[in-house]
Amino acid sequence: MLLAGGCAEQAGADNDKPSRRDRAHGMPAVEASWVSCEQFIPAPDGMLFGGGAKAAVLPMLDESFPPVAAVICRSDSQPHPGGGWDLVAIEERADDITALVAALRLPDQNVHDCHGEFWAQYIPWLALVDAQGRWIRPGIPLAPCNAPRAEVKTAIEQLTTTRVSTRVLRRNDRDVAKAGGCHDSEEYDQVFGPDRMPVPATLPDAGIPMRVCRFLAEPTVEDGRTYYLRGLLQDGEQLTAAGWAAVRHEIDVAPPAAPCNQVSPRFAVLREKSWSRPVSVEADGCRRVLIEGSEFNLGDMRQGSGKLVSLLYHR
Repeated sequence: MLLAGGCAEQAGADNDKPSRRDRAHGMPAVEASWVSCEQFIPAPDGMLFGGGAKAAVLPMLDESFPPVAAVICRSDSQPHPGGGWDLVAIEERADDITALVAALRLPDQNVHDCHGEFWAQYIPWLALVDAQGRWIRPGIPLAPCNAPRAEVKTAIEQLTTTRVSTRVLRRNDRDVAKAGGCHDSEEYDQVFGPDRMPVPATLPDAGIPMRVCRFLAEPTVEDGRTYYLRGLLQDGEQLTAAGWAAVRHEIDVAPPAAPCNQVSPRFAVLREKSWSRPVSVEADGCRRVLIEGSEFNLGDMRQGSGKLVSLLYHR
């Protein structure tokens, strides 16, 4: 169930796990002029991550750059006008940053690395701006096991900020998903990969009520390879009888999956309450279909079509 895929380096290389041993020396790179969070981190695929592990290896703030303000880029949810929720990207600015600057100038604590993991979720994407509008992205002082020092986390939490902008990234409508039979906290492991062998499997009947739950797998980069493992629920719905009949026909006529080493981060899972074996469909890349088998039968891997993806994603 835990599958590897792709060799392309991701733009979100912050998901690596560098340690303090990789800390760059010198001063942080000074950029000419701050524009906006949208300009510098446009949030590909509708997702905006935190400060990321890159903050663990960036050069530390020193006396050569005198910041007068801090900019924080983060994501959150807000009510959707028609019900449910939207995922939004938020830009905030803080002008009283005395405590934050003092915390950022603390040294790394001299402790073991605990396998080099950096707990990036504690720190938002942070920029410091000087009186001329120039900006830097400072390194974060580290504590035991490469966690950010508590002084930095506290200083960020206690900032008095002003909201600069809010932009909707995508609909994050969990109510729709739950109405379709998907669960708010649902996760589903990515299941596609080259070790799957085509083994005959059957589909639920055309008249059986089916639901589709759509997932987005988070990328993990290890040894230069990108792995998509745990998929997080994005939305879902109950299929109509005609909708499931059309989807089932596309799966019925699908040939065996062609050789392919790509893994799509987006995939849909088809389920029915009395049907213990789900059907998974990749939304991009190889567009494979996996009809899950029993414990000793890995299932039937078929080659999905563009029409099948269109039926499941309404595009």
